[in-house]
Amino acid sequence: MDRLKTGEIELAEQLLSHFLPGFSLTRQIRPENVYWIDAGKPLPPTRLAKLPEVTPTLRFFSTANALSAIETIRSDMAATQQIPPQLGLDPSFDVAEVVAVLQHLSIFCAPQPPMRSHTRHQVKSWTKAVDGLRPIMDAIRGSEFACGTWEVEDVSHGGVRAQVVLEANEGIGVGTLVAMCPDGGDNWLIGVVRRFSRGSHTKGSLGIETLSRASRVVDFDNGCEGLLMDQSLQPGGAAVIVLLPDDWQGIHQSGRLATLDLDGEKFRLRPLEMQQSGNGYVFGRFWVDQVGV
Repeated sequence: MDRLKTGEIELAEQLLSHFLPGFSLTRQIRPENVYWIDAGKPLPPTRLAKLPEVTPTLRFFSTANALSAIETIRSDMAATQQIPPQLGLDPSFDVAEVVAVLQHLSIFCAPQPPMRSHTRHQVKSWTKAVDGLRPIMDAIRGSEFACGTWEVEDVSHGGVRAQVVLEANEGIGVGTLVAMCPDGGDNWLIGVVRRFSRGSHTKGSLGIETLSRASRVVDFDNGCEGLLMDQSLQPGGAAVIVLLPDDWQGIHQSGRLATLDLDGEKFRLRPLEMQQSGNGYVFGRFWVDQVGV
């Protein structure tokens, strides 16, 4: 659930109530068991990678029957583009949203749940941090900005896990755009929060996917500014630039090419597609043509 946004968690809870008869708890381990849970310990359901300590409150969790039902409804919805009335969902949910959450549930109910792509390394360090596109661009430009301090617990090639004080980071959740700069350094890492869990009343844990280690701010000829996720533009190739939603919409719907100057060279960009979006930002993919000096 910590990989889903708030609205998606609500949807997932409604869906799981429908599929509940397909899940089972047993005292004995069986081949179809994917997770285990111990009612006597403050732990979430845990993947059955190895046998846990045997206690009277230990139970093994099977998703096999639920997985079959989830997959059947997901494929039917993808084909018909209609939400089955037996799901009893709030009418505010749309078909694409329901199919995406069903896909998420299907992945984590599979006999072999997804594994991490990169090895994590335990660390104990501090990093400056800022969230939101405009504050991030101010930080990269070296302008005056307010930043927080997060405690980094582990790092991998693909991301970071950090502890944050909840009171000072009320607006941060799944999907938030963030930037981090290790103490003593000057290089800002750009990422998006993919997981959030509350460790206590005062602290939370963020799982952050790192998306760029070499970003820079660029200015368009129409007055917009954005965050280029690389240090350079390659003519004849694609580039990803993070923009405010209104700026992306204006460029995408204007019907004309966007132009910007970078390191003394002029480039013309043709918007291709929105890669992802969140609260206050859009990752736009552009085709790059070089105009001249």
